[in-house]
Amino acid sequence: MNTSNPSSTVASLVQALNDADLQSAKALYTDDAKFIPAPGTEISGIENVMAALTEMCQMRPQLKTLSTHVIECGDMALYHANWQMQIHNEDGSITTEQGLSADVLQKQPDGSWRIRIDNPWGAELTHT
Repeated sequence: MNTSNPSSTVASLVQALNDADLQSAKALYTDDAKFIPAPGTEISGIENVMAALTEMCQMRPQLKTLSTHVIECGDMALYHANWQMQIHNEDGSITTEQGLSADVLQKQPDGSWRIRIDNPWGAELTHT
């Protein structure tokens, strides 16, 4: 896992989720992380985030980052990505989802970057 900058941290998360490696995924989040699994739904705390990611990994997703842009300011970073995810359904069919994320990462005292807010639906309103 490479966490030397915001982009590599998110790339490590994508790889961990594609591999269903939840232990590696957990190490990429702050303890007080927030996750937006769907517009209008907010999950707080690392254990709740991991429960949501565990559920997602049961669908065997294959995530792909299409393009990214990062804005760093001190120990914080705003990470945007166009992404695509394919989900394997029980009937053998594949569903494709895509979106524009807006994630916030925080630089840690050891110089690594961890995800504080994971919002894959950044382009959509999260509260209605």
